[in-house]
Amino acid sequence: MSKDNTPKQSSMQPRSPKGIKQKKVYTHQIMKDPSGRLTSAQLQALINNAPTKQFGLLLFLASMTGRRLMELCLLKPRDIVPQDVAINFPILKKKRNAKLLSEAKNWKEYCEILDRTTKRKLKKIDYETMNYLCTYLDMSSEDKNFPLKSNHYIFCDLKNDPSGLTPFRRDYVNYWLKWTATKAGIIQVGGKILKWTVGSNIHFHQIRHSYSISFIKSMKNAGDIRKLQSHLEHKDLESTAEYLKFLDTEGRETAEQYREAVNLKLKNNDSN
Repeated sequence: MSKDNTPKQSSMQPRSPKGIKQKKVYTHQIMKDPSGRLTSAQLQALINNAPTKQFGLLLFLASMTGRRLMELCLLKPRDIVPQDVAINFPILKKKRNAKLLSEAKNWKEYCEILDRTTKRKLKKIDYETMNYLCTYLDMSSEDKNFPLKSNHYIFCDLKNDPSGLTPFRRDYVNYWLKWTATKAGIIQVGGKILKWTVGSNIHFHQIRHSYSISFIKSMKNAGDIRKLQSHLEHKDLESTAEYLKFLDTEGRETAEQYREAVNLKLKNNDSN
């Protein structure tokens, strides 16, 4: 991969009301595509083929928590709470100061305002994920060339910005996600939602989508849908309920498998 084609972390105008316009892929389009999700094997392949340990950790955390991209990119070491086995995530869909954000002069300033004004919530994670995260932070803090400090963003490019106060941009992440997926042989994810000239058509939100579907399929009772709504921080249950449709296909498969196994027949009897 040529370095000339690699997006650099810079002070370009952020994707804000005054930012650079780009073609959007709406997340509701991804939710409505039943095939637009990644299997566990595909998620593992992405993590294994990540260009760096840092990017692999980003993909791993996204897969294990279902958080939005910028909710991960705004994380700092201070947000990791090992004693509670939890992470204090910024919740970006809540109310935020749009006027302040629109006045940001660059991406670094935009993220600083977003970090300062965004409401956070403590979310529990599993012990193994916490162990991976703490191990990475310990190793990164001891790096001789680019040590990660407590006020740095965990997902930042310290080589291009030693201040550690410029988190990954969306275009930077999407570039390397596409590169990683193509290397892992994951070219087509879902239907015709995204149009790339070459390589994979993967989108980062499909990782969150995959997390939600896996959660739905593992539900033990109907009340668990509320747990998913709370975890994803959906404003209303209607958004979360969109995922219930993924139970239909699995339910049909289960019914057909049972039918083939027992092979019962109802005797055709016209008499009452």
